[in-house]
Amino acid sequence: TRRSLAILRPALILADGAVWIWNLADEYVDQRIEVSDFYHAAEHLAAVAAACFPDPPVAAAWLDARTGELLTLGPLPLLAALDRLTPPTPKAAEVRRVERAYFASRLDRMDYPSLRLDGLPIGSGPIESAADHVVQRRMKRAGMRWSEAGGDAMLALRARLRSRRPLAA
Repeated sequence: TRRSLAILRPALILADGAVWIWNLADEYVDQRIEVSDFYHAAEHLAAVAAACFPDPPVAAAWLDARTGELLTLGPLPLLAALDRLTPPTPKAAEVRRVERAYFASRLDRMDYPSLRLDGLPIGSGPIESAADHVVQRRMKRAGMRWSEAGGDAMLALRARLRSRRPLAA
């Protein structure tokens, strides 16, 4: 076979929004697409709904409308909806303020409509499931004990096998 230059694609970094994850990505991955997990974002919206709407059906309706907007229109309409919201208590106002800051600081990572059009994932569930399947179920079976070097070697082998890449280059 003929060797040629590799064409590098940006790596997709899909995470729950923890700052340490983005710092790690910044340290190790130059070309990347960063995505905040949609379902974690929905949990932040659920906190606003619960704080600002004491009636559960009203809270659920507001939450459904906002998650639908976030999914189909992106984060800017959501920020506008949060700005229009009048919290009933100072505690609810604080929840809204904190959660609005969460969304405002992640605008570039929440362009869910474009990500979906590009066929990119917006939820980390499959990644978490793969970690459970590839790592947890193999490495933590009854009686398993691993040195750090042995565990690293086994994880590299498992990742290689599960990705269906050949073992020898």
